[in-house]
Amino acid sequence: MKHTAQNESGLGSKQRDALRFARLYTRESWHSFNQDSDTKRVIQSLAARGLVEINEFNQFRLSQIIPLTQESIDAVFDAATQQSDYLIGLYRIAFPFWDDSASVDGYPVISHNTAGYISQRAIEFDKANHPGVVAGGLVLNNGFSTLSGRRVPDWHVLPCEYTLVGNPAQ
Repeated sequence: MKHTAQNESGLGSKQRDALRFARLYTRESWHSFNQDSDTKRVIQSLAARGLVEINEFNQFRLSQIIPLTQESIDAVFDAATQQSDYLIGLYRIAFPFWDDSASVDGYPVISHNTAGYISQRAIEFDKANHPGVVAGGLVLNNGFSTLSGRRVPDWHVLPCEYTLVGNPAQ
């Protein structure tokens, strides 16, 4: 089963191209964009979804912190038929280009409240669908971290470093 991050669903080809361009470089890199109305509208629509940030010089970069709402978490668990479905579905939100990832180094960071909600959903799912496993164990072993030098607001995720297939920096 393939999950699509709620904040990335319904993107047009120009929006996906802009995100892929930004993702090929580091998360900290700012990119200038053409100020024509079409390009500006594409970048602003990505910013409205929380996928990119725009600075005062009309440059954009991938967002440092990505929205991870209760609704998007619920949608992932509601669509899941097995444990890997919900874990990969949550990671698709944390890493908008999950399908292009070659490797992930570490764990994405979330708040304690967000972690508690995800853990509760995982426990409920596992008890209902996999009574022979440790309920919530997959998320505990392979999910998210709450330890970081930065505070992450509730209902957001700070992705860890990851490498994309075809990254020109490699």
